[in-house]
Amino acid sequence: MVKKLSLIAAIFVAVGMVSCQKVQTPQTPESVALYTHSDPKAKASASGSIGVTICATSEWTATPTVDWITVTPESGGRGINEVVLTYEQNTSGAQRQGGVVFASKGNSETYVLTQDK
Repeated sequence: MVKKLSLIAAIFVAVGMVSCQKVQTPQTPESVALYTHSDPKAKASASGSIGVTICATSEWTATPTVDWITVTPESGGRGINEVVLTYEQNTSGAQRQGGVVFASKGNSETYVLTQDK
């Protein structure tokens, strides 16, 4: 039974890594790639959250470029990681953009979030 569970776990890990590679293969051994499974259109002006999947070959950190976006968790380890970007209501009267920089040992990818007025 233990051998069957180990084989099943190995299959899930292999499938997850292949899925990550189909999205964007990290360029170096210490890199991070990102894939968002949310709609790329501008978000409504109300507050909300979206999920972003991180594929990393080493430890990574996430740093918002604006104060109206928060990231949970702010860091993670090697493999496929799910993070949640939470954004505040837009009361500025204009469409706005903010980013989150995902970095791993000198390599980085930036996710840009656009929010309607």
